[in-house]
Amino acid sequence: MTALLPKLLFCLAGMSSSFLMLGCGSEEEVKGCVGFGCSDKSDFAGDPALLSCADPEAALGNEIRVLLADITNGSRDDISKVSDLLAALPEEARRNVIFMTDTRSMARIYPSDEKDRQLTASEDSADYSFHSEGGKWCSSNQGSESCVESRVLFASPEGDFIGSFTTHPDSPSSDRFEMILFDPELSETALFDIDFRDSRPVVDKNPDSCMGCHQGRDGTINFRLDSYRMWAYATPYKEDFLEEGSIESEWYLSFLDRMEAGEDKLGQMLPASTRALLEESFAEQGYYQVPAPEASINFQGINTPLLNLHHQLLEKNACRGVAAMAQRDDFDSIKYAAMGALRDCSNIEDFLPTFGWGTGRATKGHAKDFFEAMGEGLDASGDFSVSALLAETNQRHDSITSDKLSRRYNHLAEFVGPQLAAQEIEESLSSGVSDSQYGLTTFENSSSPITKARYLLEPLGVDVTSWSMAVDRGSQSHVEFFNLFGRHAMFRDLKDTEFPNVAAYSNEECEALAERSREELSRYVPAEDGFEDELYNLDDLEAIKTDARNVVASEDLHVAIRTEAAKVYNTCNGCHTYTYSTGTPKFRFDSIASVEDMYARDSRAKLREMDGRALAGTPFKYIGVADRMWDRVNRHRRQPGMMPRFGTPLTRGQKIMLYAHMILSGVQE
Repeated sequence: MTALLPKLLFCLAGMSSSFLMLGCGSEEEVKGCVGFGCSDKSDFAGDPALLSCADPEAALGNEIRVLLADITNGSRDDISKVSDLLAALPEEARRNVIFMTDTRSMARIYPSDEKDRQLTASEDSADYSFHSEGGKWCSSNQGSESCVESRVLFASPEGDFIGSFTTHPDSPSSDRFEMILFDPELSETALFDIDFRDSRPVVDKNPDSCMGCHQGRDGTINFRLDSYRMWAYATPYKEDFLEEGSIESEWYLSFLDRMEAGEDKLGQMLPASTRALLEESFAEQGYYQVPAPEASINFQGINTPLLNLHHQLLEKNACRGVAAMAQRDDFDSIKYAAMGALRDCSNIEDFLPTFGWGTGRATKGHAKDFFEAMGEGLDASGDFSVSALLAETNQRHDSITSDKLSRRYNHLAEFVGPQLAAQEIEESLSSGVSDSQYGLTTFENSSSPITKARYLLEPLGVDVTSWSMAVDRGSQSHVEFFNLFGRHAMFRDLKDTEFPNVAAYSNEECEALAERSREELSRYVPAEDGFEDELYNLDDLEAIKTDARNVVASEDLHVAIRTEAAKVYNTCNGCHTYTYSTGTPKFRFDSIASVEDMYARDSRAKLREMDGRALAGTPFKYIGVADRMWDRVNRHRRQPGMMPRFGTPLTRGQKIMLYAHMILSGVQE
């Protein structure tokens, strides 16, 4: 594998001025706002030009925007289906191709009945056989067949454009095309859904169906991706790296065969990879590193599809997050606290005043009450502390690896059975991302600034979770290069203007920032941010678990447990079982028997044999459906991903019966 760390440290040490500027251009470009959109930013707090990202893809972006406008106004009669649109896109935008063989997005890869077959597939690996059919890699299991399909992502080299379509002809998403456009001058993201089911395409900008995942509570729209280095549903799933003889290599080759055969949509893609190149590389060295077009932001020295896209989005995310915060009415009051947190100052508790002459919302006491109400950052005595909040952030990051490996295993097991799925995971862990030099890492190394930003800014209404690009942004993941926020030109300008004689990233700078922060926040009046104070007390989960165990101990109550649990699962049924187009994962909650079968598959998962094994110093724990459910139904309403999504929280009694049923099913203790 290519050595990543030396190149990464070189960049993070700030040895490249263009890196420190976040691609915002030369000093002259930064100081003088030029180009479209600058006049619209005159009301920003601070120099509006500092909010822009670089725009190396201006011509490409404009060409795609013109094409989108032509489709919207009906002037492109030649574009009547997805493949027509793909062919009309600039060739440069079709070269960086990524295969997602499963997804948690609105875009559905498989028809509902086929997904049901996968979810109920045999747990006996001997029941599976594999073959190629029409270039597709297919699996037969007990008389049923499933062929591997994909949600195809493809991106422009700098990531200003990302397109998406699905390959299964019977998918609910087969006649839809999704697009993300990033405006580097406004540092804003826009989503587009283009529906080709009727006689003419219908373009929907920022559709409500996408906002549940992509929109933060602050109203901004962000990218959503699995966090760094391993991607549970991508092929290949680790660092764009394929090994000879692996299942995913066969999957990848099947997609290349379909491209080269000119299949309707896949045939429009123009990747550098071919079957001949893969086979040649396998013969020479036993592996293949998937290439991608050269990109300007590159932390590892080589260009590969998903890593390149992530690198581009990390930069854009920093520009986007800082730009959104700078537009707040209270930015002049909170900017010193923001800069101190994002630069990881060690004296962070000095940034809040003890008393406030304003509303009192920006004091240490309010921050303490804010997190205690959510049950976050509590020490052994039940009191809030920043150190306890940091420990929880680290725990969330530790769980990311387990969660991704578990989801990867589940996905593979649907096609190849548990034995081969576990074997594939084991072999992947023995090379590449788990080698002796790097360990099994996702670069989730920004726990400290994340925690400090949450402590100082969330009680003031800043949605720090909106900076996370993770699918479940409550993990605070995929902000692992968090220093990009702190190095943004906005904060460099603030330092140069107000603290010109203070060394950057020094204790002196942190002390100066803390003093100004206390001064501003002592008279703080909050912005209109839509963050209502939700008086919502969390349940004592340990007490609930104890009560559930006591209920299970009485065999006379087992029938009642199943009856009451079925009512709880029924609240999940509409989204997860029947409404397959809402973007929720497909699960079978339509009967208590279906749920128990799902739990049984999890309890017998072959990957559970890895439970307790230390991966990069963190014990692995197989995370199943029950674990994810229990986490979601116990989140505070301020936290993203709380379930039930559109209803009131479960009552304490419902939670007791739910957990009791999980105990009966063998998936909780």
